[in-house]
Amino acid sequence: CAYYDHTCDSHSLFDKYEISKDETYEENINKYQVLCLDMTQILEEAKNNSIVALIEAKVTDELKAAYPELPIDSSFSSTLLNAVNYTGMKFVTVIDEWDAPIRERPDEVKTYLLLLRSLFKSLNTTDKTFAAVYMTGILPIKKDGSQSAISDFDEFSIIEPDVFAQYTGFLEEDVHKICDKYHA
Repeated sequence: CAYYDHTCDSHSLFDKYEISKDETYEENINKYQVLCLDMTQILEEAKNNSIVALIEAKVTDELKAAYPELPIDSSFSSTLLNAVNYTGMKFVTVIDEWDAPIRERPDEVKTYLLLLRSLFKSLNTTDKTFAAVYMTGILPIKKDGSQSAISDFDEFSIIEPDVFAQYTGFLEEDVHKICDKYHA
């Protein structure tokens, strides 16, 4: 979130790392609105209330506070698109433990998946609203009925991290260093 968020200057956090040498560093650092959802926290806050209603209300309230003149639409996805049009900045969204509602609130699965689908599987708004979406969790993207909840993502797992292998877990050279350090 700190890397993308336009409300701060996080160069001092990232300048010392390899990312700062990437050709896209300056065009991405602190250039986006960030929507960060910690689903385990949201579940705790929602208790007996709708998690979708809580998400929509909290995000809408934050947008109204940040941009008092922002037009609020009856559709949550349209409100987000209004924020993009108003600010000229797309969203980078981070959803930590995206699948927690599926595991812990089975009565709300359908509503939650409809929210995700409305945000991330809409030909009319997804590309216009979001620059990137990062979702962490233990379940693969849920299939609901005849279609997936969201299909516009590339999925990477710790088991098959592909291009992200160097950033996840231990590389063989790391294991050798650890073994040498502890004489194992």
